[in-house]
Amino acid sequence: MPYLCLIEPDEKTAAQIGQMIEPLLKEKNAQFLHGVTTADLEEKIQIENKPNEPVLLLIIAVELNNLKNEYTLRDLKEKFKTDLVAVAFEDSHCPDHLITSLPVENIIYKPLDAAIMFEHLRFAITKSDLIKTTAVHSLSEKCEIEKIRRFDVVGLSDFGFICKSKSKLDIGQFFKFYHPLFQNGQKQSAWARLVAKTDEQMYFIYCCPNQIITNVIRKRVADSKNKVKNIRWKGFEHPTPMTSLTVHINLNEAEEKQKLLDYFQRKYPKVTVVDWKPNPKDPKTQSQLLITDQVMTKKNLEQYFTNTPMVFTVSPLPASRKEIQTMLDIEAARFQYPIDRNFIGKIITSYFPDTEELDPSVTTWIGSESKLLNSLLIDVTQLSEAAFVYNRTPVLERGSLQEFAIPEDDENDLKPILAKTQFTADKPGQDQTFTHQIVFFGIRDTSLKKLRLWMRLRHIQAQNQG
Repeated sequence: MPYLCLIEPDEKTAAQIGQMIEPLLKEKNAQFLHGVTTADLEEKIQIENKPNEPVLLLIIAVELNNLKNEYTLRDLKEKFKTDLVAVAFEDSHCPDHLITSLPVENIIYKPLDAAIMFEHLRFAITKSDLIKTTAVHSLSEKCEIEKIRRFDVVGLSDFGFICKSKSKLDIGQFFKFYHPLFQNGQKQSAWARLVAKTDEQMYFIYCCPNQIITNVIRKRVADSKNKVKNIRWKGFEHPTPMTSLTVHINLNEAEEKQKLLDYFQRKYPKVTVVDWKPNPKDPKTQSQLLITDQVMTKKNLEQYFTNTPMVFTVSPLPASRKEIQTMLDIEAARFQYPIDRNFIGKIITSYFPDTEELDPSVTTWIGSESKLLNSLLIDVTQLSEAAFVYNRTPVLERGSLQEFAIPEDDENDLKPILAKTQFTADKPGQDQTFTHQIVFFGIRDTSLKKLRLWMRLRHIQAQNQG
Protein backbone atom coordinates (compact mmCIF):
# COMPACT_ATOMS: atom_id res chain seq x y z
CA MET A 1 0.00 0.00 0.00
CA PRO A 2 1.61 3.31 -1.10
CA TYR A 3 2.01 6.22 1.29
CA LEU A 4 0.53 9.69 1.17
CA CYS A 5 2.80 11.66 3.48
CA LEU A 6 2.60 14.92 5.37
CA ILE A 7 5.26 17.02 7.12
CA GLU A 8 3.41 19.48 9.38
CA PRO A 9 4.61 20.64 12.82
CA ASP A 10 1.12 21.62 13.97
CA GLU A 11 -0.75 18.52 15.17
CA LYS A 12 -4.17 20.17 14.87
CA THR A 13 -3.58 21.11 11.21
CA ALA A 14 -2.18 17.63 10.53
CA ALA A 15 -5.31 16.01 11.97
CA GLN A 16 -7.47 18.33 9.83
CA ILE A 17 -5.56 17.39 6.66
CA GLY A 18 -5.74 13.69 7.55
CA GLN A 19 -9.51 13.96 7.81
CA MET A 20 -9.79 15.94 4.58
CA ILE A 21 -7.87 13.40 2.49
CA GLU A 22 -9.68 10.27 3.68
CA PRO A 23 -11.71 10.05 0.41
CA LEU A 24 -8.46 10.31 -1.56
CA LEU A 25 -6.79 7.59 0.52
CA LYS A 26 -9.69 5.27 -0.30
CA GLU A 27 -9.61 6.20 -3.97
CA LYS A 28 -5.87 5.57 -4.25
CA ASN A 29 -5.79 2.71 -1.72
CA ALA A 30 -3.05 4.60 0.13
CA GLN A 31 -1.88 4.91 3.74
CA PHE A 32 -1.52 8.29 5.46
CA LEU A 33 1.69 9.01 7.36
CA HIS A 34 2.33 12.23 9.26
CA GLY A 35 5.65 13.48 10.53
CA VAL A 36 6.26 16.59 12.59
CA THR A 37 9.65 16.92 10.90
CA THR A 38 11.44 15.23 8.02
CA ALA A 39 13.32 12.97 10.46
CA ASP A 40 10.07 12.06 12.20
CA LEU A 41 8.45 11.08 8.90
CA GLU A 42 11.48 8.98 7.90
CA GLU A 43 11.35 7.21 11.26
CA LYS A 44 7.66 6.40 10.82
CA ILE A 45 8.29 4.99 7.36
CA GLN A 46 11.01 2.78 8.88
CA ILE A 47 8.62 1.65 11.62
CA GLU A 48 6.15 0.56 8.95
CA ASN A 49 8.95 -1.65 7.66
CA LYS A 50 7.83 -1.33 4.07
CA PRO A 51 10.84 0.36 2.46
CA ASN A 52 9.76 -0.56 -1.08
CA GLU A 53 6.33 1.05 -0.88
CA PRO A 54 6.26 4.23 -2.95
CA VAL A 55 5.33 7.65 -1.62
CA LEU A 56 2.48 8.85 -3.85
CA LEU A 57 2.83 12.44 -2.72
CA LEU A 58 4.40 14.51 0.03
CA ILE A 59 2.41 17.38 1.50
CA ILE A 60 4.62 19.83 3.34
CA ALA A 61 3.99 22.98 5.36
CA VAL A 62 6.18 25.91 4.30
CA GLU A 63 6.70 29.56 5.13
CA LEU A 64 6.58 31.24 1.72
CA ASN A 65 8.99 34.10 2.34
CA ASN A 66 11.92 31.77 2.98
CA LEU A 67 14.81 32.01 0.53
CA LYS A 68 15.90 28.44 1.34
CA ASN A 69 12.55 26.88 0.35
CA GLU A 70 13.56 26.00 -3.20
CA TYR A 71 16.66 24.07 -2.15
CA THR A 72 14.98 22.40 0.85
CA LEU A 73 12.08 21.19 -1.25
CA ARG A 74 14.33 19.87 -4.00
CA ASP A 75 16.19 17.82 -1.39
CA LEU A 76 12.87 16.42 -0.14
CA LYS A 77 11.78 15.48 -3.66
CA GLU A 78 15.03 13.57 -4.06
CA LYS A 79 14.90 11.99 -0.61
CA PHE A 80 11.33 10.66 -0.89
CA LYS A 81 11.37 10.25 -4.69
CA THR A 82 7.99 11.88 -5.10
CA ASP A 83 6.22 15.10 -5.99
CA LEU A 84 5.35 17.76 -3.44
CA VAL A 85 2.34 19.92 -2.59
CA ALA A 86 2.94 22.86 -0.25
CA VAL A 87 0.48 24.19 2.31
CA ALA A 88 1.08 27.70 3.61
CA PHE A 89 -0.45 30.88 4.94
CA GLU A 90 -0.85 33.62 2.34
CA ASP A 91 1.92 36.21 2.41
CA SER A 92 1.19 39.31 0.39
CA HIS A 93 4.81 40.46 0.85
CA CYS A 94 6.29 37.31 -0.69
CA PRO A 95 7.80 38.06 -4.14
CA ASP A 96 6.21 36.14 -7.00
CA HIS A 97 9.52 34.60 -8.03
CA LEU A 98 9.84 32.85 -4.65
CA ILE A 99 6.46 31.19 -5.26
CA THR A 100 6.87 30.27 -8.93
CA SER A 101 10.36 28.85 -8.32
CA LEU A 102 9.13 26.31 -5.77
CA PRO A 103 9.50 22.72 -7.08
CA VAL A 104 5.93 21.80 -6.10
CA GLU A 105 2.87 20.61 -7.97
CA ASN A 106 0.75 23.19 -6.20
CA ILE A 107 0.41 25.49 -3.19
CA ILE A 108 -2.75 25.28 -1.08
CA TYR A 109 -3.34 28.18 1.25
CA LYS A 110 -4.58 28.03 4.82
CA PRO A 111 -7.26 28.03 6.12
CA LEU A 112 -7.69 24.83 4.16
CA ASP A 113 -10.77 23.99 2.12
CA ALA A 114 -11.50 20.25 2.03
CA ALA A 115 -12.89 20.21 -1.52
CA ILE A 116 -10.01 22.28 -2.93
CA MET A 117 -7.50 20.11 -1.06
CA PHE A 118 -9.03 16.92 -2.44
CA GLU A 119 -9.02 18.09 -6.06
CA HIS A 120 -5.52 19.57 -6.05
CA LEU A 121 -4.04 16.45 -4.47
CA ARG A 122 -5.78 14.32 -7.12
CA PHE A 123 -4.26 16.49 -9.83
CA ALA A 124 -0.82 16.29 -8.20
CA ILE A 125 -0.89 12.51 -8.09
CA THR A 126 -2.36 11.95 -11.56
CA LYS A 127 0.02 12.79 -14.39
CA SER A 128 -1.35 11.47 -17.67
CA ASP A 129 -5.15 11.62 -17.50
CA LEU A 130 -7.78 14.24 -18.10
CA ILE A 131 -9.52 14.54 -14.73
CA LYS A 132 -13.12 15.60 -14.18
CA THR A 133 -13.45 17.49 -10.91
CA THR A 134 -16.12 16.11 -8.58
CA ALA A 135 -15.67 17.77 -5.19
CA VAL A 136 -15.82 21.45 -6.22
CA HIS A 137 -18.37 23.53 -8.08
CA SER A 138 -18.09 23.35 -11.86
CA LEU A 139 -19.59 25.31 -14.74
CA SER A 140 -21.27 23.04 -17.27
CA GLU A 141 -21.55 25.79 -19.88
CA LYS A 142 -18.73 26.82 -22.18
CA CYS A 143 -17.32 30.23 -21.36
CA GLU A 144 -14.52 32.67 -22.17
CA ILE A 145 -11.68 33.73 -19.91
CA GLU A 146 -8.50 35.71 -20.56
CA LYS A 147 -5.03 34.27 -21.04
CA ILE A 148 -2.46 36.77 -19.78
CA ARG A 149 1.13 37.28 -20.87
CA ARG A 150 3.46 39.80 -19.21
CA PHE A 151 5.79 41.93 -21.31
CA ASP A 152 8.59 44.15 -19.99
CA VAL A 153 8.39 47.73 -21.27
CA VAL A 154 11.39 49.03 -23.21
CA GLY A 155 9.81 52.38 -23.98
CA LEU A 156 6.31 53.83 -23.90
CA SER A 157 5.06 56.90 -25.77
CA ASP A 158 1.82 58.66 -26.69
CA PHE A 159 1.37 56.68 -29.93
CA GLY A 160 2.84 53.26 -29.18
CA PHE A 161 5.27 51.20 -27.16
CA ILE A 162 8.19 48.81 -27.43
CA CYS A 163 8.38 45.71 -25.25
CA LYS A 164 10.71 42.81 -24.70
CA SER A 165 9.38 39.50 -25.96
CA LYS A 166 10.34 36.42 -27.91
CA SER A 167 6.69 35.52 -28.54
CA LYS A 168 5.86 34.37 -32.05
CA LEU A 169 3.31 37.00 -33.05
CA ASP A 170 2.51 38.04 -36.60
CA ILE A 171 3.06 41.53 -37.98
CA GLY A 172 -0.31 43.26 -38.30
CA GLN A 173 -1.98 41.38 -35.44
CA PHE A 174 -3.82 43.49 -32.87
CA PHE A 175 -4.03 42.81 -29.14
CA LYS A 176 -5.57 44.10 -25.96
CA PHE A 177 -3.12 45.27 -23.28
CA TYR A 178 -3.61 46.27 -19.65
CA HIS A 179 -1.37 48.85 -18.00
CA PRO A 180 -1.88 51.45 -15.22
CA LEU A 181 -1.19 54.28 -17.71
CA PHE A 182 -4.23 53.19 -19.74
CA GLN A 183 -6.60 53.82 -16.83
CA ASN A 184 -9.83 55.66 -17.69
CA GLY A 185 -12.76 55.10 -15.36
CA GLN A 186 -13.46 51.37 -15.24
CA LYS A 187 -11.11 50.72 -18.13
CA GLN A 188 -7.39 50.12 -17.83
CA SER A 189 -6.64 48.81 -21.31
CA ALA A 190 -5.62 49.82 -24.81
CA TRP A 191 -5.68 48.05 -28.17
CA ALA A 192 -2.40 48.00 -30.09
CA ARG A 193 -1.19 46.53 -33.38
CA LEU A 194 2.18 44.86 -33.93
CA VAL A 195 4.04 46.73 -36.68
CA ALA A 196 7.60 45.38 -36.34
CA LYS A 197 9.67 42.93 -34.33
CA THR A 198 13.20 41.70 -33.77
CA ASP A 199 14.47 38.60 -32.01
CA GLU A 200 14.15 40.37 -28.65
CA GLN A 201 11.65 43.22 -29.06
CA MET A 202 8.20 44.03 -30.46
CA TYR A 203 6.90 47.39 -31.67
CA PHE A 204 3.23 48.31 -31.23
CA ILE A 205 1.02 51.23 -32.33
CA TYR A 206 -2.20 52.07 -30.49
CA CYS A 207 -5.10 51.36 -32.81
CA CYS A 208 -8.02 52.72 -30.74
CA PRO A 209 -6.54 55.82 -29.11
CA ASN A 210 -8.63 57.44 -26.41
CA GLN A 211 -8.03 61.15 -26.04
CA ILE A 212 -8.24 61.04 -22.24
CA ILE A 213 -5.65 58.26 -22.05
CA THR A 214 -3.46 59.94 -24.68
CA ASN A 215 -3.43 63.16 -22.65
CA VAL A 216 -2.60 61.23 -19.46
CA ILE A 217 0.33 59.53 -21.22
CA ARG A 218 1.57 62.85 -22.65
CA LYS A 219 1.46 64.47 -19.21
CA ARG A 220 3.24 61.50 -17.65
CA VAL A 221 5.86 61.59 -20.42
CA ALA A 222 6.40 65.32 -19.90
CA ASP A 223 6.69 64.99 -16.11
CA SER A 224 8.63 61.73 -15.98
CA LYS A 225 12.23 61.59 -14.82
CA ASN A 226 12.46 58.06 -16.22
CA LYS A 227 12.89 59.04 -19.86
CA VAL A 228 14.43 56.45 -22.17
CA LYS A 229 17.04 57.67 -24.63
CA ASN A 230 18.45 56.10 -27.80
CA ILE A 231 15.14 54.52 -28.78
CA ARG A 232 15.19 53.43 -32.41
CA TRP A 233 11.61 53.18 -33.57
CA LYS A 234 11.03 50.67 -36.36
CA GLY A 235 8.25 51.59 -38.77
CA PHE A 236 5.85 49.11 -40.32
CA GLU A 237 7.89 46.04 -41.19
CA HIS A 238 5.90 45.15 -44.31
CA PRO A 239 4.95 48.47 -45.93
CA THR A 240 3.46 48.47 -49.41
CA PRO A 241 6.14 49.72 -51.85
CA MET A 242 5.02 53.03 -53.36
CA THR A 243 6.47 56.05 -55.05
CA SER A 244 3.90 58.41 -53.49
CA LEU A 245 1.12 58.28 -50.91
CA THR A 246 -2.49 59.00 -51.82
CA VAL A 247 -4.92 59.73 -49.00
CA HIS A 248 -8.71 59.97 -49.39
CA ILE A 249 -10.50 61.99 -46.70
CA ASN A 250 -14.24 61.61 -46.18
CA LEU A 251 -15.40 63.54 -43.12
CA ASN A 252 -18.79 65.14 -42.51
CA GLU A 253 -17.48 67.53 -39.85
CA ALA A 254 -16.41 70.43 -42.09
CA GLU A 255 -14.18 72.14 -39.53
CA GLU A 256 -12.40 68.93 -38.57
CA LYS A 257 -11.93 68.03 -42.23
CA GLN A 258 -10.41 71.40 -43.05
CA LYS A 259 -8.01 71.20 -40.12
CA LEU A 260 -6.88 67.78 -41.31
CA LEU A 261 -6.48 68.96 -44.92
CA ASP A 262 -4.38 71.92 -43.70
CA TYR A 263 -2.32 69.56 -41.55
CA PHE A 264 -1.46 67.35 -44.52
CA GLN A 265 -0.59 70.34 -46.69
CA ARG A 266 1.74 71.68 -44.00
CA LYS A 267 3.35 68.42 -42.83
CA TYR A 268 3.21 66.20 -45.93
CA PRO A 269 3.26 68.42 -49.03
CA LYS A 270 4.20 65.53 -51.32
CA VAL A 271 1.22 63.42 -50.23
CA THR A 272 -1.73 63.48 -52.63
CA VAL A 273 -4.84 64.28 -50.54
CA VAL A 274 -8.31 63.81 -52.06
CA ASP A 275 -11.40 65.39 -50.50
CA TRP A 276 -13.67 62.45 -51.32
CA LYS A 277 -17.31 61.47 -51.05
CA PRO A 278 -18.33 57.88 -51.80
CA ASN A 279 -20.62 57.55 -54.80
CA PRO A 280 -21.51 54.09 -56.14
CA LYS A 281 -21.93 55.60 -59.62
CA ASP A 282 -18.34 56.89 -59.74
CA PRO A 283 -15.60 54.65 -61.17
CA LYS A 284 -13.42 52.88 -58.66
CA THR A 285 -10.36 54.75 -57.45
CA GLN A 286 -7.05 53.83 -55.91
CA SER A 287 -5.83 54.91 -52.50
CA GLN A 288 -3.29 53.85 -49.92
CA LEU A 289 -5.13 55.42 -46.97
CA LEU A 290 -8.79 56.26 -46.32
CA ILE A 291 -9.71 58.55 -43.41
CA THR A 292 -13.49 58.48 -42.98
CA ASP A 293 -16.23 58.95 -40.41
CA GLN A 294 -18.39 56.32 -42.11
CA VAL A 295 -17.90 52.77 -40.89
CA MET A 296 -16.76 50.74 -43.87
CA THR A 297 -17.19 47.05 -44.58
CA LYS A 298 -14.97 44.95 -46.82
CA LYS A 299 -17.79 45.04 -49.37
CA ASN A 300 -17.81 48.86 -49.28
CA LEU A 301 -14.06 49.02 -49.87
CA GLU A 302 -14.33 46.62 -52.83
CA GLN A 303 -17.14 48.76 -54.22
CA TYR A 304 -15.19 52.03 -54.15
CA PHE A 305 -11.52 51.08 -54.57
CA THR A 306 -9.45 49.06 -57.02
CA ASN A 307 -7.16 48.09 -54.15
CA THR A 308 -7.73 47.71 -50.39
CA PRO A 309 -6.59 50.91 -48.66
CA MET A 310 -5.61 51.18 -45.04
CA VAL A 311 -8.57 52.61 -43.14
CA PHE A 312 -8.63 55.13 -40.27
CA THR A 313 -12.21 55.58 -39.04
CA VAL A 314 -13.50 58.49 -36.95
CA SER A 315 -16.41 57.05 -35.00
CA PRO A 316 -17.30 55.96 -31.44
CA LEU A 317 -15.72 52.70 -30.32
CA PRO A 318 -18.02 49.65 -30.20
CA ALA A 319 -19.04 48.50 -26.74
CA SER A 320 -18.05 44.84 -26.79
CA ARG A 321 -14.65 43.24 -27.16
CA LYS A 322 -15.81 41.02 -30.03
CA GLU A 323 -17.18 44.02 -31.94
CA ILE A 324 -13.83 45.79 -31.53
CA GLN A 325 -11.99 42.73 -32.84
CA THR A 326 -14.30 42.53 -35.86
CA MET A 327 -13.76 46.25 -36.46
CA LEU A 328 -9.97 45.97 -36.30
CA ASP A 329 -9.99 43.25 -38.94
CA ILE A 330 -10.92 46.05 -41.36
CA GLU A 331 -9.68 49.25 -39.76
CA ALA A 332 -6.07 50.02 -38.93
CA ALA A 333 -7.17 52.60 -36.36
CA ARG A 334 -10.35 54.03 -34.83
CA PHE A 335 -10.50 57.65 -33.65
CA GLN A 336 -13.09 59.96 -32.15
CA TYR A 337 -13.79 63.63 -32.76
CA PRO A 338 -11.98 65.95 -32.21
CA ILE A 339 -9.26 64.30 -34.31
CA ASP A 340 -5.80 64.09 -32.76
CA ARG A 341 -3.77 65.17 -35.78
CA ASN A 342 -0.40 64.72 -34.04
CA PHE A 343 -1.29 61.09 -33.37
CA ILE A 344 -2.40 60.56 -36.98
CA GLY A 345 0.87 62.07 -38.19
CA LYS A 346 2.96 59.71 -36.06
CA ILE A 347 1.20 56.58 -37.20
CA ILE A 348 1.23 57.69 -40.85
CA THR A 349 5.04 57.94 -40.74
CA SER A 350 5.10 54.54 -39.03
CA TYR A 351 2.79 52.75 -41.48
CA PHE A 352 4.25 54.60 -44.50
CA PRO A 353 7.90 55.09 -43.52
CA ASP A 354 8.92 56.40 -46.96
CA THR A 355 6.61 59.41 -46.61
CA GLU A 356 8.51 62.68 -46.40
CA GLU A 357 7.51 64.73 -43.33
CA LEU A 358 8.34 68.41 -42.85
CA ASP A 359 9.34 69.46 -39.35
CA PRO A 360 9.07 65.95 -37.85
CA SER A 361 7.90 65.91 -34.26
CA VAL A 362 10.24 64.34 -31.70
CA THR A 363 8.85 61.40 -29.76
CA THR A 364 9.74 61.16 -26.07
CA TRP A 365 9.81 57.71 -24.49
CA ILE A 366 9.54 56.71 -20.86
CA GLY A 367 10.23 53.49 -19.02
CA SER A 368 7.78 51.66 -16.78
CA GLU A 369 8.29 49.24 -13.91
CA SER A 370 4.74 47.98 -14.43
CA LYS A 371 4.59 45.26 -17.06
CA LEU A 372 2.22 45.29 -19.99
CA LEU A 373 -0.39 42.55 -19.63
CA ASN A 374 -1.32 41.09 -22.99
CA SER A 375 -4.84 39.63 -22.97
CA LEU A 376 -6.11 36.86 -25.24
CA LEU A 377 -9.71 35.70 -24.95
CA ILE A 378 -9.95 31.89 -24.95
CA ASP A 379 -12.86 29.42 -25.00
CA VAL A 380 -12.82 27.01 -22.06
CA THR A 381 -14.88 24.04 -20.90
CA GLN A 382 -15.15 22.19 -17.59
CA LEU A 383 -14.30 25.34 -15.65
CA SER A 384 -14.30 24.59 -11.94
CA GLU A 385 -12.85 26.10 -8.78
CA ALA A 386 -9.74 23.99 -9.38
CA ALA A 387 -9.14 23.71 -13.13
CA PHE A 388 -10.42 24.07 -16.68
CA VAL A 389 -9.92 22.61 -20.17
CA TYR A 390 -9.14 24.43 -23.40
CA ASN A 391 -7.77 23.62 -26.84
CA ARG A 392 -4.76 25.28 -28.40
CA THR A 393 -1.71 24.87 -30.56
CA PRO A 394 1.24 24.61 -30.16
CA VAL A 395 1.30 22.25 -27.19
CA LEU A 396 2.25 23.63 -23.80
CA GLU A 397 4.85 21.75 -21.80
CA ARG A 398 3.37 19.83 -18.89
CA GLY A 399 4.13 21.65 -15.66
CA SER A 400 4.57 25.03 -17.38
CA LEU A 401 3.10 28.01 -15.54
CA GLN A 402 0.64 30.33 -17.28
CA GLU A 403 -1.56 33.20 -16.14
CA PHE A 404 -5.28 33.60 -16.69
CA ALA A 405 -7.91 36.09 -15.58
CA ILE A 406 -11.66 36.24 -15.17
CA PRO A 407 -13.04 39.04 -17.41
CA GLU A 408 -13.99 42.06 -15.32
CA ASP A 409 -16.43 44.87 -16.10
CA ASP A 410 -14.18 47.04 -13.94
CA GLU A 411 -10.73 46.34 -15.37
CA ASN A 412 -9.09 47.91 -12.33
CA ASP A 413 -10.17 44.77 -10.43
CA LEU A 414 -8.53 42.37 -12.89
CA LYS A 415 -6.18 40.00 -11.03
CA PRO A 416 -4.28 37.36 -13.03
CA ILE A 417 -4.33 33.86 -11.53
CA LEU A 418 -1.36 31.53 -11.83
CA ALA A 419 -2.10 28.12 -13.32
CA LYS A 420 -0.11 25.04 -14.25
CA THR A 421 -0.43 22.80 -17.30
CA GLN A 422 -1.64 19.47 -15.91
CA PHE A 423 -2.47 17.47 -19.03
CA THR A 424 -1.86 17.73 -22.77
CA ALA A 425 -3.30 15.44 -25.43
CA ASP A 426 -0.86 13.33 -27.42
CA LYS A 427 -2.65 13.96 -30.70
CA PRO A 428 -4.54 16.97 -32.09
CA GLY A 429 -8.29 16.95 -32.65
CA GLN A 430 -10.07 17.52 -35.95
CA ASP A 431 -9.38 21.25 -35.68
CA GLN A 432 -5.64 20.47 -35.28
CA THR A 433 -5.55 21.84 -31.74
CA PHE A 434 -4.49 19.94 -28.63
CA THR A 435 -6.62 19.51 -25.53
CA HIS A 436 -5.03 20.96 -22.39
CA GLN A 437 -6.14 20.74 -18.78
CA ILE A 438 -4.98 23.67 -16.68
CA VAL A 439 -4.94 23.63 -12.87
CA PHE A 440 -5.01 26.82 -10.81
CA PHE A 441 -1.73 27.17 -8.92
CA GLY A 442 -1.63 28.73 -5.47
CA ILE A 443 -5.04 30.36 -5.97
CA ARG A 444 -5.66 32.86 -3.21
CA ASP A 445 -8.87 33.12 -1.23
CA THR A 446 -9.87 36.46 -2.78
CA SER A 447 -9.42 35.06 -6.31
CA LEU A 448 -11.29 31.88 -5.39
CA LYS A 449 -14.26 33.84 -4.04
CA LYS A 450 -14.30 36.03 -7.16
CA LEU A 451 -14.16 32.93 -9.39
CA ARG A 452 -17.07 31.31 -7.53
CA LEU A 453 -19.21 34.44 -7.89
CA TRP A 454 -18.33 34.80 -11.58
CA MET A 455 -19.22 31.14 -12.25
CA ARG A 456 -22.54 31.53 -10.44
CA LEU A 457 -23.44 34.61 -12.49
CA ARG A 458 -22.50 32.88 -15.76
CA HIS A 459 -24.65 29.89 -14.81
CA ILE A 460 -27.63 32.15 -14.06
CA GLN A 461 -27.14 33.99 -17.37
CA ALA A 462 -27.01 30.69 -19.27
CA GLN A 463 -30.22 29.51 -17.61
CA ASN A 464 -32.02 32.79 -18.40
CA GLN A 465 -30.90 32.62 -22.04
CA GLY A 466 -31.74 28.92 -22.36
